[in-house]
Amino acid sequence: MTEETRNDIVRRYRGGASIRRIAEDLDLARQTVRNAINRWPAERTGPEASTTLPVPQHRSSVLDAHDDTIRQLLKRYPDITVMRLLEELRAKGFTGRYTTLRMRVKQLRPRPTREPVVRFETSPGVQAQMDYSTYDLDFTSEGRRRVHLFSYILSYSRR
Repeated sequence: MTEETRNDIVRRYRGGASIRRIAEDLDLARQTVRNAINRWPAERTGPEASTTLPVPQHRSSVLDAHDDTIRQLLKRYPDITVMRLLEELRAKGFTGRYTTLRMRVKQLRPRPTREPVVRFETSPGVQAQMDYSTYDLDFTSEGRRRVHLFSYILSYSRR
Protein backbone atom coordinates (compact mmCIF):
# COMPACT_ATOMS: atom_id res chain seq x y z
CA MET A 1 0.00 0.00 0.00
CA THR A 2 1.35 3.37 -0.93
CA GLU A 3 1.68 6.31 1.43
CA GLU A 4 -0.82 8.21 -0.70
CA THR A 5 -3.45 5.49 -0.26
CA ARG A 6 -2.84 5.34 3.48
CA ASN A 7 -3.22 9.11 3.77
CA ASP A 8 -6.43 8.97 1.73
CA ILE A 9 -7.84 6.30 4.07
CA VAL A 10 -7.06 8.31 7.20
CA ARG A 11 -8.37 11.55 5.67
CA ARG A 12 -11.68 9.91 4.70
CA TYR A 13 -12.08 8.19 8.08
CA ARG A 14 -11.43 11.38 10.03
CA GLY A 15 -13.93 13.07 7.74
CA GLY A 16 -16.65 10.70 8.98
CA ALA A 17 -16.71 8.01 6.30
CA SER A 18 -17.29 4.46 7.46
CA ILE A 19 -14.69 1.73 7.04
CA ARG A 20 -17.03 -0.11 4.68
CA ARG A 21 -17.52 2.98 2.46
CA ILE A 22 -13.76 3.66 2.33
CA ALA A 23 -13.05 0.03 1.41
CA GLU A 24 -15.65 0.11 -1.37
CA ASP A 25 -14.48 3.45 -2.77
CA LEU A 26 -10.80 2.49 -2.82
CA ASP A 27 -11.42 -1.16 -3.78
CA LEU A 28 -9.67 -2.49 -0.65
CA ALA A 29 -10.54 -5.09 1.95
CA ARG A 30 -12.12 -3.71 5.14
CA GLN A 31 -9.37 -5.29 7.24
CA THR A 32 -6.76 -3.44 5.17
CA VAL A 33 -8.56 -0.17 5.90
CA ARG A 34 -8.76 -1.02 9.62
CA ASN A 35 -5.05 -1.83 9.72
CA ALA A 36 -4.16 1.48 8.06
CA ILE A 37 -6.32 3.39 10.55
CA ASN A 38 -4.87 1.47 13.51
CA ARG A 39 -1.27 2.13 12.41
CA TRP A 40 -1.83 5.83 11.77
CA PRO A 41 -1.43 7.12 15.40
CA ALA A 42 1.73 5.05 15.95
CA GLU A 43 3.30 6.27 12.73
CA ARG A 44 2.43 9.86 13.55
CA THR A 45 3.48 10.08 17.20
CA GLY A 46 5.65 7.01 17.73
CA PRO A 47 5.16 3.43 18.90
CA GLU A 48 3.93 4.43 22.37
CA ALA A 49 0.74 5.96 20.96
CA SER A 50 -2.58 4.20 21.24
CA THR A 51 -3.40 1.77 18.45
CA THR A 52 -7.17 1.62 18.92
CA LEU A 53 -9.59 2.94 16.36
CA PRO A 54 -10.92 6.41 17.04
CA VAL A 55 -14.62 6.33 17.86
CA PRO A 56 -16.63 7.86 15.02
CA GLN A 57 -19.21 10.47 15.93
CA HIS A 58 -22.82 9.29 16.14
CA ARG A 59 -24.79 10.66 13.24
CA SER A 60 -28.38 11.68 13.81
CA SER A 61 -31.13 9.57 12.32
CA VAL A 62 -34.76 10.14 11.42
CA LEU A 63 -35.52 7.45 14.04
CA ASP A 64 -34.05 9.40 16.96
CA ALA A 65 -37.33 11.28 17.54
CA HIS A 66 -39.27 7.97 17.62
CA ASP A 67 -36.82 5.95 19.71
CA ASP A 68 -38.99 5.96 22.86
CA THR A 69 -42.05 4.81 20.91
CA ILE A 70 -40.08 1.95 19.36
CA ARG A 71 -38.79 0.84 22.76
CA GLN A 72 -42.28 0.96 24.29
CA LEU A 73 -43.80 -1.06 21.45
CA LEU A 74 -41.02 -3.64 21.60
CA LYS A 75 -41.47 -3.94 25.35
CA ARG A 76 -45.25 -4.31 25.09
CA TYR A 77 -45.20 -6.57 22.02
CA PRO A 78 -41.86 -8.45 21.87
CA ASP A 79 -42.84 -10.35 18.69
CA ILE A 80 -44.10 -7.33 16.73
CA THR A 81 -42.98 -7.29 13.13
CA VAL A 82 -41.00 -4.44 11.65
CA MET A 83 -43.78 -3.81 9.13
CA ARG A 84 -46.31 -3.36 11.94
CA LEU A 85 -43.88 -1.04 13.74
CA LEU A 86 -43.51 0.95 10.54
CA GLU A 87 -47.30 1.34 10.30
CA GLU A 88 -47.47 2.56 13.91
CA LEU A 89 -44.65 5.05 13.40
CA ARG A 90 -46.06 6.32 10.10
CA ALA A 91 -49.27 7.18 11.99
CA LYS A 92 -47.10 9.30 14.31
CA GLY A 93 -45.30 11.14 11.50
CA PHE A 94 -42.28 8.95 10.73
CA THR A 95 -41.06 9.58 7.18
CA GLY A 96 -38.13 7.14 7.04
CA ARG A 97 -37.76 3.83 5.28
CA TYR A 98 -38.34 0.21 6.25
CA THR A 99 -34.64 -0.72 6.12
CA THR A 100 -33.65 2.03 8.56
CA LEU A 101 -36.29 0.85 11.01
CA ARG A 102 -35.31 -2.80 10.54
CA MET A 103 -31.67 -2.09 11.43
CA ARG A 104 -32.69 -0.14 14.56
CA VAL A 105 -35.08 -2.91 15.69
CA LYS A 106 -32.28 -5.44 15.20
CA GLN A 107 -30.14 -3.41 17.62
CA LEU A 108 -32.90 -2.93 20.20
CA ARG A 109 -34.64 -6.30 20.18
CA PRO A 110 -33.05 -8.80 22.56
CA ARG A 111 -31.69 -11.87 20.83
CA PRO A 112 -33.18 -15.14 22.01
CA THR A 113 -30.79 -17.54 23.67
CA ARG A 114 -30.43 -20.78 21.77
CA GLU A 115 -30.54 -24.03 23.65
CA PRO A 116 -27.32 -26.05 23.29
CA VAL A 117 -27.61 -29.22 21.26
CA VAL A 118 -27.19 -32.28 23.43
CA ARG A 119 -25.13 -34.93 21.71
CA PHE A 120 -27.05 -38.16 21.28
CA GLU A 121 -24.97 -41.21 22.30
CA THR A 122 -25.95 -44.82 21.71
CA SER A 123 -24.41 -48.21 22.39
CA PRO A 124 -22.97 -50.28 19.53
CA GLY A 125 -25.65 -51.95 17.41
CA VAL A 126 -28.57 -50.03 18.93
CA GLN A 127 -29.37 -47.42 16.30
CA ALA A 128 -28.59 -46.40 12.72
CA GLN A 129 -29.95 -43.80 10.29
CA MET A 130 -30.91 -44.61 6.72
CA ASP A 131 -31.66 -42.38 3.75
CA TYR A 132 -32.73 -43.29 0.22
CA SER A 133 -33.38 -40.98 -2.73
CA THR A 134 -33.30 -40.88 -6.51
CA TYR A 135 -31.67 -38.28 -8.77
CA ASP A 136 -31.62 -37.62 -12.49
CA LEU A 137 -28.01 -36.84 -13.45
CA ASP A 138 -26.43 -35.87 -16.78
CA PHE A 139 -23.40 -38.01 -17.64
CA THR A 140 -20.99 -36.99 -20.40
CA SER A 141 -20.95 -40.28 -22.32
CA GLU A 142 -24.27 -41.86 -21.33
CA GLY A 143 -26.57 -38.82 -21.21
CA ARG A 144 -29.25 -38.40 -18.55
CA ARG A 145 -29.69 -41.37 -16.19
CA ARG A 146 -31.62 -42.01 -13.04
CA VAL A 147 -29.33 -42.77 -10.07
CA HIS A 148 -30.44 -44.33 -6.76
CA LEU A 149 -28.61 -43.27 -3.59
CA PHE A 150 -28.67 -45.29 -0.39
CA SER A 151 -26.96 -44.09 2.80
CA TYR A 152 -26.71 -45.98 6.11
CA ILE A 153 -24.95 -44.38 9.11
CA LEU A 154 -24.23 -46.26 12.33
CA SER A 155 -25.01 -43.99 15.30
CA TYR A 156 -22.31 -45.36 17.58
CA SER A 157 -19.30 -45.04 15.24
CA ARG A 158 -20.72 -42.41 12.83
CA ARG A 159 -19.51 -44.61 9.92
